[in-house]
Amino acid sequence: MKQIITFLAISIYCGALSLSAQNAEHPNALMFKRLLIDYTSPNVGGFTDFDRITGGWEVDYIRNFNKNFNVAIPLKVGVIRLPEEINNRTITGLDIVGQLQYYTEENVVTPYIMAGLGGVMEDFKDLDIQIPLGVGFNIKLWKFALVNVQGEYRKSIADGTDNIHYGVGLGFILGALPKEELPEPLSTLDSDQDGIVDTEDQCPQVAGLSAFFGCPDTDRDGIMDKDDACPTVAGDPANKGCPILDSDGDGVLDADDKCPQVAGTAKGCPDADQDKIADQDDACPNEFGLPANNGCPAQSVDSDNDGFADNVDACPTTPGNVKGCPDSDQDGVADKEDKCPTVAGVIRFMGCPDTDGDGVEDAQDNCPKVYGAASNQGCPVITKAEKAILDYAKYAVQFETNKATLKASSYEVLDQVSSILKTNSGYYLTIEGHTDNKGTESFNQDLSLKRAKACYDYLRSKGILGTRVGYGGFGETQPISTNDTEEGRALNRRVEFRIDMK
Repeated sequence: MKQIITFLAISIYCGALSLSAQNAEHPNALMFKRLLIDYTSPNVGGFTDFDRITGGWEVDYIRNFNKNFNVAIPLKVGVIRLPEEINNRTITGLDIVGQLQYYTEENVVTPYIMAGLGGVMEDFKDLDIQIPLGVGFNIKLWKFALVNVQGEYRKSIADGTDNIHYGVGLGFILGALPKEELPEPLSTLDSDQDGIVDTEDQCPQVAGLSAFFGCPDTDRDGIMDKDDACPTVAGDPANKGCPILDSDGDGVLDADDKCPQVAGTAKGCPDADQDKIADQDDACPNEFGLPANNGCPAQSVDSDNDGFADNVDACPTTPGNVKGCPDSDQDGVADKEDKCPTVAGVIRFMGCPDTDGDGVEDAQDNCPKVYGAASNQGCPVITKAEKAILDYAKYAVQFETNKATLKASSYEVLDQVSSILKTNSGYYLTIEGHTDNKGTESFNQDLSLKRAKACYDYLRSKGILGTRVGYGGFGETQPISTNDTEEGRALNRRVEFRIDMK
């Protein structure tokens, strides 16, 4: 018997040494098992009454060396009942075992055979040397988790103490998840804390604006600093972000000067007859005339005395200042052509307003007071990174059980939500609390409302105005999954964050 023990120990040790250069990417694992221990059947023959089978627990450290060989070190704790004994005994044991397995990447089930050497103490005093021999198989649950089923016959050095162990357990491969398997908000950083993750931030080390993909615009002239020749002084896109000069020195800046290279008085252009009509637009540049007569002296009656001679007055009997016609809102569009005659607007939209100046008239603008994109009906576009943070926050915001007290782990994602609101002044946030169906309807309704308010209070503490955040509770009335399973109930317990534009 001693020769057998020596042979098994040397075989396992040498096998480990010879294969150690071929270890896998994640070679270490932990296994937790529930044991059934039978000391009666191997010693009296046949199958015994289940009352003679006792229980125990096992924790294994497993080291993989290649796809065909593992070494396991199981620690066992349990109770046993020897044949013809009434009282149980407590045992603790430690083994070293070699496992030969048939493994491929495609396998869901991996079978193996095992042999090894172990020591078992009974009632923490009597040491018994045993040789475990057995078979088992692992069932892959996921890339880093598996279920194990194993049976082993343990040959004992002592007489009458051979035994059988049956085990079922759960194992975990040790090692960090690959980066690509992490949820997106955790696998990306926002180094400059501007609410735009580094992977989408064109200036990841400097806080900037979402409109410029995370790059700053210090002088707020609509030109990002990296493209602005004068980044600290508001300028004009036509001059690379620098102020437009008065090239001809006539007191009219080049941006407003219709004749920037020639000094003049009529919008920067020469006006020889001083009738405030530029020579280039004056039909009589050397004679003082009227705008209604294209700069020429009056040649006909001005019936309504509005300065436009009747022969060029579009409304000869009604005084006005736009081609002789009234313009009630003074926006440069005559009332008869103005679609919004009582509200000042822009010529482009036939006199109707574009309050936020985003190129979408107010009547068609879903966000008339916030600069937005025409492709989004005049509202700002929520970026992919912002949407990812809001989706992640739905379940990342956690509370104490059956309470509305935020856990500290929730602060980081709520800070990211706060950053989104601070970066985008046109965003308005609605917070909605939801629960599963555990408990009474009234309790769940009250809990969901209090949890939504806890998030509201946190954002207010970070300087977000109450006029930009609203909250409500919906209890168990809006489930997004079944309430018949724990997984479904976990999905229903959530706080949703929805961005609106006003």
